[in-house]
Amino acid sequence: MKHPIRIVLGLLLAVSLGHSAAGQARPYPSGDLKKTYERLLKQIDAIPMYDNHAHPGFADDTDVDAMASPPGESATLRLRDDNPEFVAGAKSLFGYPYDDFGPDHAKWLADKKKAAEQAGGVTYFDSILDKLNVDICLANRAMMAPYLDPKRFHWVFFGDAFFYPFDNSAERASTPDMGVYVPLQEKMLARWKKQQGLEGLPEDLEGYEAITSKSTARWPSNSKRLTSAHFISAIRRARMPQLFTTNTAKAAFRPRGSTNSFRITFSA
Repeated sequence: MKHPIRIVLGLLLAVSLGHSAAGQARPYPSGDLKKTYERLLKQIDAIPMYDNHAHPGFADDTDVDAMASPPGESATLRLRDDNPEFVAGAKSLFGYPYDDFGPDHAKWLADKKKAAEQAGGVTYFDSILDKLNVDICLANRAMMAPYLDPKRFHWVFFGDAFFYPFDNSAERASTPDMGVYVPLQEKMLARWKKQQGLEGLPEDLEGYEAITSKSTARWPSNSKRLTSAHFISAIRRARMPQLFTTNTAKAAFRPRGSTNSFRITFSA
């Protein structure tokens, strides 16, 4: 009696699994899958992109970034001069006629960029966005440039300079990386203060905070769209030894004769 029951249960299970499998989506629903993918690819390629991190600028523009690589640092593979992707990109964007960046050949590309820089206006970088089908690009820069169209290049402000108003000699000496990074931030802070007609530091933290707000608030009035702030030091937070609350920051802010190093880090 047990044997026939097992047979019946087995048949019922098989029928149940068959119905379940029939109700599931198949990975290849039809024979024209390739055509479907090709059709979707054309539609996807037509969607304008939003570039959330770029450093647009000409080669001699020192405001392209707020950071520089330490001496002797090895570049990642895709950023090395011999990366063949650069040649492919130059061919696609500029009609580059060569297969390498030898000195004589690279001059062709350098002359083309120099001519675009001397022509002025925003056409050159706008045309690059058009060729890449990028609608809006976030420009991570120390300062915005007049040759970047503010309607399409939105500024990402570097806030690190405001973390270093005091004596930062200990930070500069801590690592080769910080030895490059901190002096650049000190130079940038001096630049912000000069723009506001300030020679020294304010008397208190509130006055110092006003410098930061004025530095960013002035840009939208000049049609330079400030989108967000970028903190390089957030990447280096393991090297930043303490986190100041508002009260401890006020206590530490002693510009006159102070030798304290004003450090800010980020909690997880």
